[in-house]
Amino acid sequence: SFDTVTASSKGLVNTARTRRPQPKGNTRNARIPSASKSSEVMKNVTVEDHRRTLLLSNN
Repeated sequence: SFDTVTASSKGLVNTARTRRPQPKGNTRNARIPSASKSSEVMKNVTVEDHRRTLLLSNN
């Protein structure tokens, strides 16, 4: 069981290392943070809207 675990872990590390130097992978990684930030901002906006509606309904 230990041999299979070490082999799988080494395979994952090798694939991760080979993907990092590629320019395509770098561009995708650079685009991901902006997309995640926009999604987080949208979630925050929706939450704020819900809070405002709840406050108005309570008043």
